[in-house]
Amino acid sequence: QLSGEAGGQIHTFGSYRLGVSTRGSDIDCLCVAPRFVEREDFFDGLLSRLERERDVTELLSVKDTRVPIIKFYFLGVQIDLLFARLSYTKLPERLDLTSDELIKNLDDVSILSVNGCRVADQTLKLVPNVPNFRVCLRAIKVWAKRRGVYSNSLGYLGGVHLSLLVARVCQLYPNAAPSRLLSRFFKFYDMWKWPGPIHLCQIEYGGPLATRVWNPSVNNTDRMHLMPIITPAYPCNNATHNVCKSTLHQMKAEFARGDEIFKELDSKGVACGEPIIRQAWDKLFEPSEFFLEHRKFLKITASATSEVELLKWAAFTESRVRLLVKKLEWVLGVQYAIPWHEGFTIAPGERSTPATEATTESCSSGTIAGKKSLPGPVPKAEVPAPDSPMEAAVGTADAAGGGGVNGVKTEDGRADRVKAEDPKAGEERA
Repeated sequence: QLSGEAGGQIHTFGSYRLGVSTRGSDIDCLCVAPRFVEREDFFDGLLSRLERERDVTELLSVKDTRVPIIKFYFLGVQIDLLFARLSYTKLPERLDLTSDELIKNLDDVSILSVNGCRVADQTLKLVPNVPNFRVCLRAIKVWAKRRGVYSNSLGYLGGVHLSLLVARVCQLYPNAAPSRLLSRFFKFYDMWKWPGPIHLCQIEYGGPLATRVWNPSVNNTDRMHLMPIITPAYPCNNATHNVCKSTLHQMKAEFARGDEIFKELDSKGVACGEPIIRQAWDKLFEPSEFFLEHRKFLKITASATSEVELLKWAAFTESRVRLLVKKLEWVLGVQYAIPWHEGFTIAPGERSTPATEATTESCSSGTIAGKKSLPGPVPKAEVPAPDSPMEAAVGTADAAGGGGVNGVKTEDGRADRVKAEDPKAGEERA
C-alpha cells in the first residue's frame, strides 16, 4: 500500500520538451521516484520488465557512466530513460522540477539526471519569443547535422548546446524574425571570442551546491574548457566539456561559412530575386563533403558476435573516440584531427567494390605525420544486424595546411566496407 501511494512520474526533456522534435527524433525521459527506491531497483527491475515487452527492441542499459541511462525503441520510437531518486517519501501530484529546494538533498547522479528537465524549462522561461526560438532552433539542428557538427559524445554540439546558443541570440534580438535570427546566429558566433562563456542568466555562485557551479576563477578544470556554454539551471555547469581543439576549429569554420553566406546575400539586397535567395539557403544547408575535404583518414571498425554485444561495444567505443582525437592532436605534424559525426553500418554479406577499394587503402593504410593509421572502433547511431562491423572515419589535416582532395568518396557515401563473412572480422578490437 505504501509503495502504491508513493507514486512515480515520467518527465520529458530535450528536444521533445522544447517543442522542436522531428520525425525520427528520440524522446528523452526522466523517471523520478521516492527516496526508498534504489537505483539498482530501477535498472535491474525495470530492465527485466522491458525485456519481456514485445514492443520493446534494441534494449541497452548503461549503468557505469556519468549519467546512467536505459536506451530502447518502443513501437519504433527511440527512448532514452534516466532515473532520479528524490528526497520525498510520497511524490506530490504537481512536482516542480525547477525548484532549487528539490535538489538540496539529492546525490550527484540524481542532480545530473534532473538537470535535463530543469535546463529545458529554464531555457523556455528565458527566451522572449518561444515560437521564433523554436523555428530557428529547428533550422540550426538541420544545419548542424548536415554540416557534420552534431554530436555531443564526439566533442561537437548536441541538442542542449544548440538550444542554449539559439536562446542567447533570441535574447539579443527579441523582435527579430526567425530568418533574421538565423543570420544573426552565424554572425554572433563567428565574432565570439572563445573561451568566453555563453550564458542566458547571471551565474549563481553561492547556495548549497556552490562547489558544483562552473567557476574558472576557482576550479582549474573549468579554466581548461575551450567552448563554455553554461546551463541556466542551478547549479550552473558547462555543457560542452567534451569540446577539444579540433572540434572547436571545425565548428568555428562552420560558423564563419554560415556568416559568409548571409553576408553575400545581404550585399545583394532584397531585390536579388527569389532564385538567388533560394540558392543561398540551399548552400547553407548543403551536406558536408567530409571525405573530399581531407587527405588522410583513420578508419575505425567495431565488430561483435551478436547484436546485443555490438550495441554495448559500439556505445563504449563512441565515448572514447574524442579521447583518441585529443591524443592525435599531440602527434607531431598533426594540427587537427576532425572526427566525422556518425558511423556507417555494414550489413552481413556486403562486399567491397572497386569504388570502395581505393578508399579502403587510404583509410586503413594511410599515414598521419609519419605514423601508420591504426584500425579501431567507432559506432553508428543505427543498430546493425548481428555480426556486422561498424565503421566511421576521423579526418586529419596536417600542419602543412591540409585540405587537398586526395581521397576517394564512395558511390554510396561510405568510407569503406568490410567483408562480413570474414571469420577474422569478429575478432577485431580497438
